[in-house]
Amino acid sequence: MLLKKTNKPRVIKYRSVYWVKLGKTFGTEIYKTRPCAVMSNDWQNIIGKRVVVVPLTTAPMPSVPFHISIEFDGKEAKILPEQIRSVDKKRIGKKIGELPEEIMIEIEEMLRILLNFHK
Repeated sequence: MLLKKTNKPRVIKYRSVYWVKLGKTFGTEIYKTRPCAVMSNDWQNIIGKRVVVVPLTTAPMPSVPFHISIEFDGKEAKILPEQIRSVDKKRIGKKIGELPEEIMIEIEEMLRILLNFHK
C-alpha cells in the first residue's frame, strides 16, 4: 500500500507542550531547544503564523516567586512565565504532552501579575 503524503497543517493547541527552537537571544533570555507550553488560544494557533509560548527549564535556578515548579521527564522543572514570547510555527518541534488545567491557571495568574493585567 502506498503512503499518501498530506499537506494538512499540524494543529497546535493551547496547554500543549512542544520542543521549541528558541534560537539566538541576548543577555538573560532563555535559549536553545526547550520544552515550551503553548499559551495562545486555539483560534490564534490555527490562523496565525506564530504562537505564544512559555519556556520550561530543568536547570537549577534561584527560587523566584513567579516560577512554577512541575515534574518534567522525571526531573524537577520550572515554568518561566517572565520568558513569554511569540515564536514562528517553524520553530515548533515534537509534541511532548499537555499541562493540567490547574497548572495553566497558575501560569495565567502569574502572567496577569507580570503584565499588570489585573482583574
